[in-house]
Amino acid sequence: MCRAIKRDKDGFINRLIRNTESNGECLIWTGAINHKNGGYGTLQFRVPVPRKRGEAGKVITIGAHRLFLMLRLCRPIREGYEAGHFQCHDRLCMVHVEEQTRKQNLELRRTNAKKADNCPF
Repeated sequence: MCRAIKRDKDGFINRLIRNTESNGECLIWTGAINHKNGGYGTLQFRVPVPRKRGEAGKVITIGAHRLFLMLRLCRPIREGYEAGHFQCHDRLCMVHVEEQTRKQNLELRRTNAKKADNCPF
């Protein structure tokens, strides 16, 4: 998958730009959403598979926030890490995404849930 991203980086950047809109500090994904996977933005693309001539290739599905993070880092997400929303916690935000462990990601979610529960309104 990373080879496909490197080969067509400009194409992926254009797709990301075309499917986002600014909302304050966030850049919100407006393209396809995978409701089965928690409501994250998603992209599909076809990767050529070196088998028989004329075959269409393999379809890859990736979270838009994960792709955005990989393009920003210029490398794949490290093993044991995931793309987590560290500031706004909006699943459709493309800007506030960083590499973090599962433990860090869950801890941030718990902390923000507690803050929301203490809201006086």
